[in-house]
Order: sequence, then C-alpha cells, then structure tokens
Amino acid sequence: MMDEVEVFISSVEAAQKRYAFREGTVVNYDECRVCYSSDGQLVMQWKGKERSNLQGTKSETLCSFLPFVGADGTVIMSVYILKGKPNDSEDEILARVVLPNEREGKRVSCPRFYGFTETGYINEEVFEKVMHKFIELWKLQHPGLHVNVFVDQLWSHINVSLIKYGIQNGVYLWFFVSNASHFMQPLDSTPNVHFKKNVRSYCGDAVFENLVANADLRSALFAAVYKAERDSYTRAVIKDGFLKTGIFPWDADKIRENARENIQGKIDSKVDAEHRNATEAMTTVLRMYLDKAKETNSSVRSRTSWVGKNGLFDPQQLLEYAEQQEQEKKRIEEEKEEKRQETQIKKRQREEAKEQQAEARRKQQCNFEECNMHYYDGKGWIHCSQCDSFKLCPKHKTHLSQHERTHEQTN
Repeated sequence: MMDEVEVFISSVEAAQKRYAFREGTVVNYDECRVCYSSDGQLVMQWKGKERSNLQGTKSETLCSFLPFVGADGTVIMSVYILKGKPNDSEDEILARVVLPNEREGKRVSCPRFYGFTETGYINEEVFEKVMHKFIELWKLQHPGLHVNVFVDQLWSHINVSLIKYGIQNGVYLWFFVSNASHFMQPLDSTPNVHFKKNVRSYCGDAVFENLVANADLRSALFAAVYKAERDSYTRAVIKDGFLKTGIFPWDADKIRENARENIQGKIDSKVDAEHRNATEAMTTVLRMYLDKAKETNSSVRSRTSWVGKNGLFDPQQLLEYAEQQEQEKKRIEEEKEEKRQETQIKKRQREEAKEQQAEARRKQQCNFEECNMHYYDGKGWIHCSQCDSFKLCPKHKTHLSQHERTHEQTN
C-alpha cells in the first residue's frame, strides 16, 4: 500500500506545480448510512469501511448522508439519499420525506438536496446528478475558479464521463488510495467523529418517545440527524480534519506517517480511539426526557409523495410536489364522493320505482284471497262502488256482497 500512497502523493504534488491548491479550492465529501437496527438502536455505517461489529445485526435504512466540505471549514452542500417504493412503470418512487423547519435566529444551513433510490443508497446515476449539482453550485458561487475534490474509490464514484465533465468545468476529482480513505480522508477524521457523537446524543429520545408518547420515530430520528449535521460540521472541526490527514495544508510527510502507522498497526492510542469511533457501525440509542417529544417533532415536516426515481431535489421542490399531489388526491377524493352520492341517489330512485311498481301491481290484483289474477281492462271484473281500489276477477265477483257488508258495518 505504501507504493500506492507514494503514487498518490507524487500525482498531487505534480498538479500543485501547475496550479495552486488554495484553502478555498480543496473539497472532500464522504457517504455514510444511517439505519435502524433490529433491536431498536440507530446504526451508522460508513460506506466501504470495516463492518465486523455489524455481524448478525439486521437493520433498515433511514437514509444515506453525503456532506461536501471545504478545507476553509465551509459546508458547501449536503445530500440525503432516501429509500422509496417504485411504481409499476419504475419511473417514479413513493418516498416519505421529513424536512427540517428552519427557525429564525438559528445558523442558516447549507444547500440541502434529496435523492431517491429503491435501496436508500447512492448509485451511479444519482451520484452523477449529485456531482452535476455540485459543479452547478460551485460555478455559481466561484465563477472561473477551479476546485480539487478528494473522494474515495467507491464504484459509483469512478465514472470516466463524469471525470471528463468535471475537468471541462474546472472540477478535478482526486481518488484516495483503495482501502486507505479511513486515514487519508478528512471527513473520516474529526468531522465524522463529531457527527457520530452528536447523533448519539440527540437521537436518544427517539425510541423512548415512540414507545411512551406514541411519537413518530422516523421524524424524531431525522430531527436528530439534522441537528447533528448543523452542530457537527463547524468550521473548526472541518479544518481540523484536513489538518490531521495532511490534505490541507498539504503535508506529504503527515500522509506517509498516517499510512505507516495504519499499515504497521502502531497507531497512537488517542488516534486509534478516534478512528474506532469514526468507523464503528453501531451507536447506542440513549433515552432522554419525554417532555422533549413535542419540540423534537415540531422541528421537522413530513411529506409522502411520488417523485422522480434516481432524481435530485431541493426541499422547496419536494414541498411543491407534495402540495400538488395532495391537491390532486383531494380532487380525486371529491370526485369519488360525488360519484358515491350519485350512486346512492340512483339506488334510492331504483328502490322507490320498484316500490311504486309493486304498489301499482298490488292495486291491479284481484282482492280475493289466494287469487293472483291482475286487472288489464278485462271483461267480467267488478269494482266496489265505495272504494275503487277493491277489485274482483270474473271467477270471484260473487264475493263482492261480502265486501260491501263490511262497509255497511263500518257506517
């Protein structure tokens, strides 16, 4: 591995002779996954890192998180990849999105975007859209300025056409040595350690609220992740990550030292503790106070809607999509209610018509018991002179006197 590290160092230093690597033009991003474990805990997995402590643990993906940070300590943008269920045509995906409620007086967050896949993990198609969005933002914020983006060698990141597109737009991708990003990548140093610790601290009440207060576990966990994102990736923490890995300020000796220590297994106890924290996959869900449930849930908004599969959206687009689909759903429900009422009216009309027909047939039937003959202007039928509704057929007309006597008795 040391030979590969030397090749990496030589390549970067050769590029530095052609153009300067300034603090504001060095960027790193990394992907980590946040999952539910089968025992109710929150599990964090750093993509491509060791996962031995996850053996036997079944988990469900909450999201994948991709922060883009600069060596000057800024968070350029962040991306959340969410899991959803595709429709029959597989061009749209149904996903529930929990968006943060940004409050006045709080630090304004960086641009945040959302992508959707069937797994909740980033794929090549989504990564390409993520990088296009990064390039778009960079050119808008820093017109004419090139940028060096350091990334790991995840399969979805190595895209020849995307590398060419980046170069054409002044964005140069530098890939860390394979299986070495845990000591070469700035985000894997101090920033992700803080993120993991803050998620552990902030999400402690999620399971407790879900069990005791019947709160929404997913919303509570997302609220914790958003808060951890805001509080973890501070300017000082990000710059410290670049400094410790030797990426900026550029320190080839520091990179070699970190490589030798990791290869030989002679890591200082303090660095070893931070590395274990950054790469451990399991975090313990802490129980916090029940009275924070309302405040936690009020910090996010949940929306479920159909969105483009493998697409990338900002929060406003997601809210607009959800609003449009909610209005369309309401319209469809109103149409269904109108049709249901029309059906009920027609049903009542049919029942009333049947009753009227039955009554009409009853009035036209011979009133002698057990006689089923009906009157159709036939000859020989007689009617009661006092009640026109009483009729007798020719066969039973001799019984009219009995009926007339009932009138006499009544009178």
